[in-house]
Amino acid sequence: MVIGMLLLWILFNGRITLEILIFGIVICSAICLLLSMITSQNLFKIDQRMLKRIAYRLRYYGVLVVEIVKANLQVMDLILTPGEIEIKPVLTEFKSVLKHSKLNVLLANSITLTPGTITVDLDRDRFLVLAVDESFAEDLDQSVFVKELKILDDKDLD
Repeated sequence: MVIGMLLLWILFNGRITLEILIFGIVICSAICLLLSMITSQNLFKIDQRMLKRIAYRLRYYGVLVVEIVKANLQVMDLILTPGEIEIKPVLTEFKSVLKHSKLNVLLANSITLTPGTITVDLDRDRFLVLAVDESFAEDLDQSVFVKELKILDDKDLD
């Protein structure tokens, strides 16, 4: 809440100077402290949780970008390999260990975003994934996406 109010303070001022920033931090912190006393909620902990949430999500999106680049290179290697290529598409099914449905949807979208795999069906925690080759379908239930989303799931940051 402090961060939101501070951003609003800066937006209304129209410019950022050290004086405006310090004054804004003091005023926004005082308002949050007053609101915390009135509502009997610790708004600073809510802000802290929000910052952790943002940090974990940024980390996940970084992992997603890296995995998309790696999958692109694998698909390019598969296409540009000289000679007779034997591609064996495979339809694989696995069960997710994630508790939150939003995270399962994020996992399904992440799998689809990476070249070489498409999430065909998602039924609660059961995934049906079409992979362009067997190598793309290996250990989908233990992929880096699942590990990163499990951190979000365990910390209840959803």
